[in-house]
Amino acid sequence: MQDQIFKGIAYLEQENISDKSNRDKTLLMEKLGVIKSAEDFGTATLLRNKFSHHDPEEFVDRMERLNTVMDESVFIVACFADIKAHIQNKSLV
Repeated sequence: MQDQIFKGIAYLEQENISDKSNRDKTLLMEKLGVIKSAEDFGTATLLRNKFSHHDPEEFVDRMERLNTVMDESVFIVACFADIKAHIQNKSLV
């Protein structure tokens, strides 16, 4: 999302993000009203990273992380809805 969608929105909003970190991109998206909370988005990103980098031996930990990711999926789907609404409201496409 950060590498593709945020980059496209920044381009359409005439914002240069070529030298920005992912955190700065997320903060910009919050400032532009694309997402509601950069902090919550960052938390979801950390959860994704924890889940994708795992030790196969840690089955119980992986299951707990999977449950957390499933809970956070509602937030991610809401982010996509917010992004879609922003793009439509601003007539960016």
